[in-house]
Amino acid sequence: MFYFYIAYALIRYMFADNWVTRDELFATGATFTVVVWAYAYVYQTVQFIWPDSFTIHGEAGPGVRSWFELLYLSVTTMTNTGLSDIVAVTPNVRSFVMVQMLSGILYVALVVARLVGLTIMRFNR
Repeated sequence: MFYFYIAYALIRYMFADNWVTRDELFATGATFTVVVWAYAYVYQTVQFIWPDSFTIHGEAGPGVRSWFELLYLSVTTMTNTGLSDIVAVTPNVRSFVMVQMLSGILYVALVVARLVGLTIMRFNR
């Protein structure tokens, strides 16, 4: 929950004014990283609640994934590349993955597009 709170605070900071500064650009990357780590911890918790929730393509069956493997899943899901060989097996776990996919799309659509637009507007004056 702490990571999600930090991401919320950083997004509020970036939306506080109509000028883009260097620290807001750094906050864009930091927010993305914090959200990716937050979802990796969500997946670790989900794996604890529902064992055998994730599998790796080509393995005989689901098993316990390491935190780094779940971080890899989180990065590929958040960036919407879909390159992960780690797959959510059960429907309830897939719902968490879908929420992260939507979070990644909305992050790019709202935060990054706003900062790019404000930066372009600043140079067009």
